[in-house]
Amino acid sequence: MKNGNISSIIVAGHDITEKKNEENIKNIISQVLQAANTVRNLDELFNFIHKSISELMLAENFYIALYDKENNIITFPYFIDKYDADAPPIKFGKGLTEYVISNGKSALVDKELDGELVARGEIELVGPQSEIWLGVPLQIEGNTIGALVVQDYEDKFNYTARHKEILEAISHPISMAIERKKVEQEREKLIKNLRDLNQSKDKLFSLISHDLRSPFNSLLGFSEILTTEYDQLTDDEIKEYLNVIYESSKNLYGMTSNLLQYSRFQTGRIEFKPVRINISKLIKNSTKMLSGNIVKKEIDFKINADNDTFIYADEDMINSVIQNLVSNAVKFTPQNGEVNVSIQNIYNDDNTVSVEIIVADTGIGISDDNMNKILKGEMFSTPGTEREYGTGLGMVLINEFIHRNGGELKIESEKNKGTRFIAVLPGA
Repeated sequence: MKNGNISSIIVAGHDITEKKNEENIKNIISQVLQAANTVRNLDELFNFIHKSISELMLAENFYIALYDKENNIITFPYFIDKYDADAPPIKFGKGLTEYVISNGKSALVDKELDGELVARGEIELVGPQSEIWLGVPLQIEGNTIGALVVQDYEDKFNYTARHKEILEAISHPISMAIERKKVEQEREKLIKNLRDLNQSKDKLFSLISHDLRSPFNSLLGFSEILTTEYDQLTDDEIKEYLNVIYESSKNLYGMTSNLLQYSRFQTGRIEFKPVRINISKLIKNSTKMLSGNIVKKEIDFKINADNDTFIYADEDMINSVIQNLVSNAVKFTPQNGEVNVSIQNIYNDDNTVSVEIIVADTGIGISDDNMNKILKGEMFSTPGTEREYGTGLGMVLINEFIHRNGGELKIESEKNKGTRFIAVLPGA
């Protein structure tokens, strides 16, 4: 066979390969765009993208990086690597990924070029160095939203300029698919949040209309009796009715205070300001205003707290937590019962210290169903041992405020024997 014929066959073979590559790329672009409409979430989409790229080139070490411009961080929602199990979010720095995102251009980088970029101060070494690294930007309408990266730690010839062209060809439809799925998930999340908010509002208004009515009825009823029948009442009756009005007013004040706090918290108007707090002093100060109910029910109330114990939390929030926990314990403890407040340090495996605030009572206990409702943040109301009313917002605030301060709420209870609420908070 003559050399000319051999050359023609080689050229023809090359053309056929190119056509097949072009067909594969077109098919993958179509499949990725279709997957954006059919997969359930971003995780499934990322996995599909990885499998699709694997049909075009080696992709054993592959990741998708997304750039959060507002917080100036990079997240790695999909990360497959020979040496690293996962990649946590990082501040936007000077790695190769940031280099591609900043320039908005693809980069095929071997060790030699890597060293040159480091020497020029354009990048910094991050993680294990690859023999060859290939990254292309993910862009939407000229804005870079992240990067698509493949790399090889052993063979620098596994990725070439041709592989860069292939990734560039599919990067735009991949960007569109990712952005579409992100918007879809954000919309679903918003819809769910609005639905939850509406359910919460419905529950709140139901509780308010029911539970706030009781103290108002007492105020109106007994004040009307005092106004219209004062001259016919004995001194003991007057004192009794005034006491009912006082207790109803105090109960109503507590309900409205919780309602205002809940409203401010839900609308983001409570500023979170954690500081170092002497928890013993805070407990003593917080429980002073509850002494009326404690004395009235002849509760044996004790505080066992080391004066040198500190937490790191928002003081107003934790003040509300303590007041609501103690108020709740008194509410569900019968006459002559006991309520004890104590604290203890917990030494964690990671060398940090947590502080447990324990409010224990000898009350009527809590059912398993209601314990689950409390821990889930559901709103419900139950009258106390002397028909004390509430909106149920106190327990919701306890749960919300503890979690906002990086803590945890635990409940231990036994019917007709008592309950222990344990607020675990960061030590200081």
